[in-house]
Amino acid sequence: DLSFAAHYLSKTQSVGLVSLRWNPQDPTLFATLLSSASCNLWQIGPKVVIKSSLPPSFGATAISWSSKGTQIAVGRKDGSIVQFDHDFQQKRYIPFPESVGSGP
Repeated sequence: DLSFAAHYLSKTQSVGLVSLRWNPQDPTLFATLLSSASCNLWQIGPKVVIKSSLPPSFGATAISWSSKGTQIAVGRKDGSIVQFDHDFQQKRYIPFPESVGSGP
């Protein structure tokens, strides 16, 4: 067994992993997007812990790190994108473009 840690991503068995993205600069930090539309930032140290999280009510549908790994962009069900720092403090909001139509 080559695993270094094991951790449940959710207390609900029906919730699955949609996406896992390693921070491009910090090998101890990664983000997960779950089928519940929640998002977590994980820190690997002596233990694997959730550093910060967004609840299912946020409606996350996609995640992507900035090239320097200082921020993470989270796509939402309404078509908007929100940029956050590592503590999920909002840095920028990008609304769904009006030119596309009425939205998803």
